[in-house]
Amino acid sequence: MAEPTASPESSPPPPTADAARTTDPSVGDALTEVGGGGEADVSTAADEDDEWMDVLGSGTLRKKVVRAGRGRDTRPQRGEIVVFTLRVTVDGALVEGGLPTTEPRTVMVGEHDDALALDLILPLMELGEVAKVVTTPRYDNRAVPSPTSSIEYAIELLRVEPGIEVSDMGLELRLSRAQSKKERANELYGRGLHDDAVGQLQRAVTYLTDGVTDPTDEVHALTAVCWTNLAAALLKLPNTREAIKACDAALVLQPTNEKALFRKARALTEIKEYSAAREVLTALLKTSPSNGAALKLVGLVRRKQQDEKAIERALAKRMVSGLDGTSKEQRKTDAAAAKVAPKVKKSPAPHVSVILCGLCMFAVVCYLIIMKATSEEHPPDSFDGVDAFEEDPFPDDEL
Repeated sequence: MAEPTASPESSPPPPTADAARTTDPSVGDALTEVGGGGEADVSTAADEDDEWMDVLGSGTLRKKVVRAGRGRDTRPQRGEIVVFTLRVTVDGALVEGGLPTTEPRTVMVGEHDDALALDLILPLMELGEVAKVVTTPRYDNRAVPSPTSSIEYAIELLRVEPGIEVSDMGLELRLSRAQSKKERANELYGRGLHDDAVGQLQRAVTYLTDGVTDPTDEVHALTAVCWTNLAAALLKLPNTREAIKACDAALVLQPTNEKALFRKARALTEIKEYSAAREVLTALLKTSPSNGAALKLVGLVRRKQQDEKAIERALAKRMVSGLDGTSKEQRKTDAAAAKVAPKVKKSPAPHVSVILCGLCMFAVVCYLIIMKATSEEHPPDSFDGVDAFEEDPFPDDEL
């Protein structure tokens, strides 16, 4: 983004809805006001508490105005594009934005293009304002030494530009935004922030599909990647049924997409839809016969089906062998003994035992049905003690 070009002698133009708002270029990079030139010196120890805004009310995200901006009406709104300079220290050590070579950064407000702390702070800043911010790793997902690290920003808001609605974006801009979202999701996924990755990928899909009437091959390819990556992130939550929908969306675009087929089979296995999982795996192995992970999953599905059939056979055998629980051989032995035994009046007790055994069998069957339904609604996170998704055969940069 180009630096502001207004003359220092001319008064700054008032902000409008149709024109970018910029700071007076005579200000330059005012981050030196925050902490002593190029050295990291964003210390808060000597500051009075009443000088700080507790943004969330919990002390985990605080903001202090170092130099006032040009008024509340210059604050950026959701969807607008902002240009700013940023200097970051973690536990007092400079990690980004050393002066005097700090390069401006550009984000769209509300798009989570950068740290969550910035998404919350930038709408509270005025054009030209310089602010000091203190936060925690919860609101800045960069790599930090520990969860208790202190992260500090020095920010100067340089420029605010009008945002563009998705429906008004050209195809090139849509592709650029979607690619940026995918890359951001890759970073979040790699750091275990699967919820955040899901949000980024859903937004990427919106850029690629909302109002696009004549998608190119490039759009189709990137959309399929975003859907399959979304499925991987959803499986990690786990949100299995939504993951299946994401796989189906990818398969509409690319019917032989190996990642989509494998992840769909994995998800179907999670919810114990073993027959459907085998059908998907069959399709995958037609495309990739030597896919080791798919072959291993086929074996797992086959074992699960065999276990289910064994349970069904055992239940059926007990039901046909008599509600009193005796075997056929035991009934023959009892009949032979009855022939030589003296005639006595039969007791009604066996009838009671038969009824009780029948009720017990009914309760067992009901229990098994309920357990199966419950497991489908709340699938387990693992198979045989192993993370269900660690064997995804595609741990590449598209995850």
